[in-house]
Amino acid sequence: MVLDLSELSHFSGAGISLLCILDEDCRAAGVQWALVASPAVVEQLGGRCDQGEHESMFPMARSVHKALHDLADAIDRRRQLVLPLISRSA
Repeated sequence: MVLDLSELSHFSGAGISLLCILDEDCRAAGVQWALVASPAVVEQLGGRCDQGEHESMFPMARSVHKALHDLADAIDRRRQLVLPLISRSA
């Protein structure tokens, strides 16, 4: 899942609480997600806009395209790990 907040001009501290809930729910459900953040969101998260995909409390990407690419790569890696297991049991 990709949450695109790249066009937000204002982001309050309450938004961080909502992102925490989303992150917890996604982890509990085994859903990978990525946040595409505007400078206002990055500022609230305590980062700098030029950090790009820095270490943060949430999985972040520079763009929706990059987030989708990264998530697709992760799916492909998992698929490659599982395929040998499936072929052995068949």
